[in-house]
Amino acid sequence: MAPLRMASFATFALLLHVGGTFYLTWRLGWPVAGRWRFLMSAAALFYIAAIPATFWIMRVEDPGMLQKALQLCGYVLMGLWSILLLGVLLWDIGRLLLYGADQVALLAGKPALSSLLLPADAARRGQLAHIVRLVLVSGSVLICAWGYVQAVLPPRVRTVDIPVRNLPEALHGTRIVQLTDLHLTARTSADETRGLVDQVNSLEPDLVVVTGDLADGTTSALRDAVTPLGGLSAPLGTWFVTGNHEYYSGVEGWLAMTTSLGWRNLLNEHVLLDRGGATVLLAGVTDTSVSLPAAPHRSDPKAAILGAPEADARILLAHQPKSAATAVEQDLGFDLVLSGHTHGGQFFPWCLVVPLVQPYASGYFREGRTHIYTSPGTGYWGPPNRAGVPAEITLLRLVPGT
Repeated sequence: MAPLRMASFATFALLLHVGGTFYLTWRLGWPVAGRWRFLMSAAALFYIAAIPATFWIMRVEDPGMLQKALQLCGYVLMGLWSILLLGVLLWDIGRLLLYGADQVALLAGKPALSSLLLPADAARRGQLAHIVRLVLVSGSVLICAWGYVQAVLPPRVRTVDIPVRNLPEALHGTRIVQLTDLHLTARTSADETRGLVDQVNSLEPDLVVVTGDLADGTTSALRDAVTPLGGLSAPLGTWFVTGNHEYYSGVEGWLAMTTSLGWRNLLNEHVLLDRGGATVLLAGVTDTSVSLPAAPHRSDPKAAILGAPEADARILLAHQPKSAATAVEQDLGFDLVLSGHTHGGQFFPWCLVVPLVQPYASGYFREGRTHIYTSPGTGYWGPPNRAGVPAEITLLRLVPGT
């Protein structure tokens, strides 16, 4: 990502967090005097200071225990902040809608809707508002606690059968394991990574694909956490395409790292894999959000299969589901497109919002002959929260279809 674009994004994100924090303090803490207001104000100031520190620590080559603890605290608070922000926004939208309904009723000469739904006494309305605040805060804390437990558990294995027409017998039951959005950090231990490798190898995959966002940080800082991934084993190899996060901390370094693991990188290119005399065309594109001028890094599904021979199955690896939409629109003839990036919203209630802004937000879809699978992610980014959206290792099996 270009430095100017990165700086613009960081400034926007910081302003959004500062503005959102003041909004939450005003709506949750300021109407209530005493200790509650003091606690909300103190938490707001701490959070505003913690956010830039959290992202600065990501750039530290060898963070200490205190720095890791501060980063974890900042990310946990970020998850709590985002849930609270959405909850309070929905509450205020409901209040505005109720006010609008009251005005319409007033013009029609009918009783106000609020008089039927809310207590008539102002003091009791204030008590009700206080209860809503307590429910929003306690509910958000419970969601974060539930999500943290889900985030630290090993990812579940989800098996998906993909019917491919005219599939040769040699490819029946071909097992493809997809990993995506691992987002390894300085807090990830080598033992955790080895546990993931053992989990994948126990599935006996024929092919392993990693669809971007491998890690958050520099290769030197995360070498110990990443190195065990070289133990992934599959007869047809392990293949990698870039996600947006590879470009935040030096894409060339990360491509060199994946090569050192024994993986093969696909930068808008393809390869023909042979299994028992049958062939699988495996293509991969770079991330769509990257605006690098160099040709290998401009995402281009059409270039990825330029000059490709006929094959018994055609598979596209792409970090973002937008690439799947492009491949379908251009009728490129893929049987299967695998992507990630969305995290499925990662945790409630954002899992309800992401499908509104992303094509093929999470799970299985079909467009004509093309099967599309968007993984919710094998790890998590930022807040250690997987409430309602468990992390996933996806096992895809090619089966004969019509």
